[in-house]
Amino acid sequence: LAWSLMRCIFAFQICLVHLSAPLWHIDDIGWMAEATYIAIGRTGTVGFMMLAGAILIARAQEKPASYLAARLRRWLPSFAIAQALYIAARAFFDQATLGHLTWWDALSPAAPHLWFFYALLSIYVVVVPMRHYAIWIDGLAPARRRVAMWAPVAALLTASAVITSLGGFWGDLRPINFLFYLGFAWVGYALWATFPAGSLAGLPLLLGGVALSVLATVAVSDDLGRTVPYMNHRCSVFTIAGAMGQFLLLLRIATPAHSPALIRRVHGVAGLTLGIFIVHPLLILLSLWQAWAPTLEPGEWFVLPVATLLLFAASGAVAWLATQTARRLSGGLRAVWSEQRA
Repeated sequence: LAWSLMRCIFAFQICLVHLSAPLWHIDDIGWMAEATYIAIGRTGTVGFMMLAGAILIARAQEKPASYLAARLRRWLPSFAIAQALYIAARAFFDQATLGHLTWWDALSPAAPHLWFFYALLSIYVVVVPMRHYAIWIDGLAPARRRVAMWAPVAALLTASAVITSLGGFWGDLRPINFLFYLGFAWVGYALWATFPAGSLAGLPLLLGGVALSVLATVAVSDDLGRTVPYMNHRCSVFTIAGAMGQFLLLLRIATPAHSPALIRRVHGVAGLTLGIFIVHPLLILLSLWQAWAPTLEPGEWFVLPVATLLLFAASGAVAWLATQTARRLSGGLRAVWSEQRA
């Protein structure tokens, strides 16, 4: 249940950060609501990568070839669907013809969240050597095992702290994002392997990480006289700390013994999260949110979580309808094929 609930919460947070994004560069840098929402939402993006590592690295018994083939069978159709939808949206909203779209328009990670698919694919590959490292760690004495487990995490946090403090171009981390994304996979596995039952240490990490992210964003923005995104970046040391705390807290969630209906609902929504991930940027474009959001007043901070809930529900409904339609079409095609063969 914890894994499925994580997927739902992380998807909701990603919807929240994308609804908050148009407010990054508003002149009113004293409005802390948008900085807070973005800081909270960023932990969901990192959390997905931690979750991938926690689940996949633990499956060390799988053969690499069959494992990678299974991952590609799930990744490729989703990536192709996302590409097709985003290219169609680009052609519609930018009034561009398909003949004028370049290969960069189709494959650019800057398209609505396509970078996440590239990050996942990279994580799928790097999990293979990480599994060998995890097996090697299991054979060490307890003290050496702890050092070997947490040394990569310490190195990642140190590098993130240094680059976050540099700010500017390096604070945005665009040239080396993927190195951190791959590291998040190991962080998730280390948290899961070290705290299998969860830990209350997650609460101060979550609150401290989010609070420091907000305060640093506001302080640096005020000092520079303009808003800056890099203190809220998904690779900032504040966001990573908050994501680790959130992950530890969610690990504490136990499966209730007498709530099968609730468990089924959570698993059902979790099964739609990839569809929600693909659909929600398009719904944001269709709703013209980017034009309307900057008109919000500071006192209307409550609008964002409400809008996020509506966006999450609408995206889930679209994903569910698409899934049901695809299943019916697939079933119909199989029936026709069977009849023809008979």
